[in-house]
Amino acid sequence: GSWEPDSRFGVVGGRICATALNVMTLEVYYRYLPLYQQGAASEEGLLASVFDELKGPAQLTALGLMAREYDPVSAAGFLKRCLEPARPVAVRIEAAARLMVLGDPAGLELLTEAIDRLPPAQQVHLASLLLETGHPKALPCLARALEDPNPVVRFSALKAIEAGAGRHGIPLLIGALEDEQPHVRTRAMEALAKVTGERLGQDPAAWRNGYAAVDPKPVPAPQPPQQAWEGMRMADVLLALEPAIREPSEIREAQAAYQVLREGGLAAVKGASGPAQALERLNRYLYEGAGFSACAAGSGPEAIYLVDTLRIRKANCVGLSGLVLALAEDLGIPLKVVSIPSHCFLRLEAPGVRRNVEPTAQGQDIPDADYPRLLGDEALDPASLRSGPREAFLAAFLASRGTAKGRGGQWAPALSDLDLALALDPGCVAALASRGNCLKAVGRSTEAERDYARALELSPSWLPALLGQAACLAERGRADQAHVLYERAVRIRPHSVQALAALGESHRRRGDLARALASAGDALELDAEDASALCLKGRVLYQQGDPAGAERVLARAVTLSPRDAAIRTQLGRVYCGTRAWDAAVAQLREALVCDGGSTEARTLLDYAMEKGGMSRP
Repeated sequence: GSWEPDSRFGVVGGRICATALNVMTLEVYYRYLPLYQQGAASEEGLLASVFDELKGPAQLTALGLMAREYDPVSAAGFLKRCLEPARPVAVRIEAAARLMVLGDPAGLELLTEAIDRLPPAQQVHLASLLLETGHPKALPCLARALEDPNPVVRFSALKAIEAGAGRHGIPLLIGALEDEQPHVRTRAMEALAKVTGERLGQDPAAWRNGYAAVDPKPVPAPQPPQQAWEGMRMADVLLALEPAIREPSEIREAQAAYQVLREGGLAAVKGASGPAQALERLNRYLYEGAGFSACAAGSGPEAIYLVDTLRIRKANCVGLSGLVLALAEDLGIPLKVVSIPSHCFLRLEAPGVRRNVEPTAQGQDIPDADYPRLLGDEALDPASLRSGPREAFLAAFLASRGTAKGRGGQWAPALSDLDLALALDPGCVAALASRGNCLKAVGRSTEAERDYARALELSPSWLPALLGQAACLAERGRADQAHVLYERAVRIRPHSVQALAALGESHRRRGDLARALASAGDALELDAEDASALCLKGRVLYQQGDPAGAERVLARAVTLSPRDAAIRTQLGRVYCGTRAWDAAVAQLREALVCDGGSTEARTLLDYAMEKGGMSRP
């Protein structure tokens, strides 16, 4: 067997170079430590038996390994023993920091005293760990590191801020754009691009001028919803959530249109004998008289906004539920919200009556037992379809809006929406999974894993959480565990293009190209224009020695998803392999426009320009 040459050095040296380097750097503890022998009675006990034999930095590395790889109970037990006064100071501090990441404050006092007295490089390392816990000294410590005379310390601080500070670190990143060292300035720009989703270059003035639009300031905890919207009508709340993307004239037109609709609804329900009859009349008025209807599946993010719903008379389940809920509130019809990860509908609950109101089926009463079939989710338990107050709808609305922003690379605004959704409804599975995706995209993988795990506790079959958790495991080198989750995702959703493409990529990484190509084929049978499945097929074809076929498939994927940096990078790699240097440089430059933080694209671009004899701009 051999290793694929997709690393920084493999690109230059080829498959033999990549294989030789990987063989020589196989991790020593897999081969020698008794911890990994068969029949180990206790991971924690064996770690204790070999730990004291390690020297200096090796002990710190072992602590990090143990904190990442072992179950939290075993890890915490051993880390606490490493806090003993007889241990070296560096070991005690590292153990205390790892405990904080695990949620155990046993070493908090030690950290608080030590962080200001450590050398700058150690301060950066410690602060990078503490950022995950929200420790108040972590960000100020990194701010000091950015003023250190050593550029290596400043560079490391930028990496830590990008990985763990999120939007709270934006002011520090902007300040670093004025650093005297070019590579530090470049790192700051890449971090800003990744955290904000914006591409404003290396000009600090441009970032400062656009700062309010990108991310106003370190965002405080979301305002409690009962304070934010107390006493407001539902229609006013929905319109109040839109001014940032609307002209004032659009809001005024929507208010006027809603008022006309409200008056028509009042006339329609006049004389109704009770809530059930009033609801029937409202449904007839909306769907037959006023001409409202449901959007096709896969509609854009505008399908949830009240302004767009009133203008085009179409929306998805969230948009229509919001309109009906607002009208019902004004007309005195007691509707509640039923929100599950993939869907949202309403329910009338009044004395002697209980009926569902399915907005995508003109308000029909669809029994709970029919929803697994309707949504194509056999794992859905009808008993989980519980109703809630209007805050449950607002959480679903913000989760949908945050998800759309995240797909567009607007990480900071997306996280703001998703944080507020979870303040409204801590059990909103869609918001948890989407926030996990955004956190993972900005390098905060530990927090992302927590959100995925919580989402899967609440809904074990929710596909985005399954795929997100699997991707985190794969990033941490746990390829086998990730593959199990990908297989589980396909079993749960056998007709999901996303799940099939993810499983195929896992097969490819494991070297099973035949199965990878089969998975890509299955995905493309379901959706012949899915860019991720096309990208997978292109990569497999290239590995199988068919660069011409790979080029055709990847070029098609770029046409379908021109803002996807990963696809452009793969097409650039193919062009490098065929020595089409001009084409490679063009694709890789576009990849960096889409994602300025892509190390792979930047490395390939340098290689293509060197081989093509081009000067760097």
